[in-house]
Amino acid sequence: MHYAAIRQPLNPRAFIAVLKKRMTAGLDQLSRALTDGSAGGVKVTTRKGQPWITVPKLEPLAEPTGLAALKEEVTRRWGVLDLLDVLKNADFLTGFTEEFSSVTFNGCWPASRSPTTSAPQ
Repeated sequence: MHYAAIRQPLNPRAFIAVLKKRMTAGLDQLSRALTDGSAGGVKVTTRKGQPWITVPKLEPLAEPTGLAALKEEVTRRWGVLDLLDVLKNADFLTGFTEEFSSVTFNGCWPASRSPTTSAPQ
């Protein structure tokens, strides 16, 4: 792994120290917000005898300006698109999944393998 690229120290003790500092600061901020009522409805309760953090559901955001026109244009040009096909084609053209890593998959996806569908024209 390229620790410099992700701006992380090679020394595990230094990494853990920074992580602990960030987590402590975050928990302190949450504690203050819970105390002064500025936590946005977040509450610490108990559930089955264990501490439980309850987060209220957020209201849906308004649809961004122009999204309806974008959807209409995509449908006009290409019809209904399957997201998986779009991602497969984007990967075939750009190779973006080469940047992904997985803790569960030990195999390799051959770079020469072409997608099963063609990219939109």
